[in-house]
Amino acid sequence: SDFVRMAQETGHIHIKTTGLEERQFLWVGDCVKALRTLEEQRFSIDKTVDYDITSGQWVSIQQVAATVANVVGEVRPVKVTASKQRDQVQDGVKNEPNDNMFKLWKPETTLREGITEIYREMYPTTERAG
Repeated sequence: SDFVRMAQETGHIHIKTTGLEERQFLWVGDCVKALRTLEEQRFSIDKTVDYDITSGQWVSIQQVAATVANVVGEVRPVKVTASKQRDQVQDGVKNEPNDNMFKLWKPETTLREGITEIYREMYPTTERAG
């Protein structure tokens, strides 16, 4: 949401780090569906294993910024810049989730779809192309 705000209000997304660090993003609606799936199958699932709820896709912060710029760019031009400062906490850190949940459920919302929905919620009166 910070990138969406920067893009809409200033036309410039400034990443505070190099943006090379990666995360897994999951739309809240997909998370709710995953939790419902676990609840519905609570009597039949293996309770001796963990069920990590995630998109399963590593995405760099630069990719997130570029996607936001693309979505907001349908309304106004957006420039993206990154710092030379590396993320001191997350750089190179990946806690790989297990894939147990993917045997029961799969996320449906893409990163672009989620960002578009956030943009629409934050700026509902902004006219967009298409």
